[in-house]
Formats: sequence, C-alpha cells, structure tokens
Amino acid sequence: GVSASISLEDPNPRRPGVFGSNGAALVLVNSTKGVNFPDLVANIKIQQAWGWAQLSGALHDASGTWFGPATAGVFGPAQSSAGNNLGWAIAAGGFFKIPNTAGDTFGIQVSYGHGATGYVTNGVGYNFIRDSQQTFGIVTDAVFSNAAIAGTGVAAGATELTESWAIQVGYEHVWQPGLKSSIAGGYNAVNYNANATNIICTAALAAAGCNPDHSWYQIGSKTTWTPVANLDLSVDVMYTRLNGMSYAAAQVANPAIGGSGTNAGLTGAGIWSGMFRAQRNFWP
Repeated sequence: GVSASISLEDPNPRRPGVFGSNGAALVLVNSTKGVNFPDLVANIKIQQAWGWAQLSGALHDASGTWFGPATAGVFGPAQSSAGNNLGWAIAAGGFFKIPNTAGDTFGIQVSYGHGATGYVTNGVGYNFIRDSQQTFGIVTDAVFSNAAIAGTGVAAGATELTESWAIQVGYEHVWQPGLKSSIAGGYNAVNYNANATNIICTAALAAAGCNPDHSWYQIGSKTTWTPVANLDLSVDVMYTRLNGMSYAAAQVANPAIGGSGTNAGLTGAGIWSGMFRAQRNFWP
C-alpha cells in the first residue's frame, strides 16, 4: 500500500519561460536557454481501502537568456544571460472514499511553486477579450532585468523567481447505480515580488497602476448516466473567472506583454462553458 517514485523529466512541457527586460518601458521578451538539466521529480503515495494520499516535489530548470527587442520583426542578439536558476514545487493531495454512502468520493490537492510555475498552473497563460477590452495574466518561471532600473532595488542582472500556488477540490455523489454527479473547483494565483513587478512594469508604469499579480478560479459540475454497461452519457457545465493583472493605459498597445491596442480597464472577466459527451468503453 506504500509506493515511491523518482524520475528525470523533460522540463519543456512545464516551462512557461523566463521573461527579460532591458530596464526600459514596454520591452518584455520571453526566452529560455534550452535544457540545461532535466527536472527531478519525486513522489510518495499510500493507498488503502479508504482511498489514497500522496506527497510530491520537483526541482525545475528555470534558466533563461535575455534577447534584445525586435527590430523590423527580428529579435536582436542575446544581450545578457539570466544565469542558471533552480526552481522547485511541492504538492500534496488525496482521494477519499466516503463511508456509509453508495460510493461517494472526495478529492483535494494543494500545490506551491517557486520558480516552477508550470507544476502549479500547467504552464498556461490567460488572455480574455470582450467588447474591445482585454484582461490577461503573464505566467513565468522567473523575470530578469538586463539593466538596473533607477529608483528601485533592481540591479543589472537581477533575476526574480515567480511564486505560485493552487488548490483544487471535488466531490462526487452516486444517486443510484448508473447515475452520479460531481462538483469541483479550483483556485490558482501567480504572484510577483516588488523587484519582479518593477522589472515587468518598470518603475514609472508601476506608479501608474501596473501590478502583474493575477489569479483565476473555476467551478463546475458534471452528471454522468450509464444506461447500459460501458456506455457513459455526461453533461458538463463550468464557469471560469480570470482576475487579470492591472496595467497602465500606456502598456495596452504593447504586444510584448500581450497588449493589442484594445482599451484598458478590464481587469477581470469570466466565461461559461458546457459540454455533452457520449463515451463507449470497449474495455471495462
């Protein structure tokens, strides 16, 4: 009932990248060095009649190289290196059978990352556009400044690892054999310290209201009916809400940080989604 694993893994699927700035306004380019070393991932798990619980951790390559701003659509040569950075992440979770029920279950997972954001957010960045307005969040492993930023604590060559955390929970209820419903939700947050905020926004724009911290949450429900063995018919409904980064009007037209010239002011947006699924299982 107790198992453990350790692995070396390709970091790229969980690598949102390192963002670099030259210390001037509106210059932000995502870049990475390539793979310096694989991620080290370890896990320990206990599985019993009541369900299972596990604890896992990872060491992640968060290295990057800063490149000069684009000129005529072509990136300039590498200006400076962000060096070798080691990020890490940890997660704990479990799946539990509820006693004295027809088969109800409950699951939970909590995770935290420091320079290993992809292990918490799955490496996803968000950008919602609505009625000529947009809200977005920059997801990174780290941010790097090629030059000092006057009036701040940011020195030339400064690298700041990104902090992220998340929690997901879910409950499934069995109404009767062949009919069950679940409700699940999750919350993710990406946070930047003061130096990282100044690198992304620069001091002047930060004073104008730029804050790259952002979060998002999802909540949804799924009902599955199994009219005959190995045939599942299900309906999903989900709501997703992005509480995007705050940014100054001068930044909105800058494509380097996700802007496209749309109006400022939309720092949060939500969407509803739904899905009907018919699944035939040919193996029990």
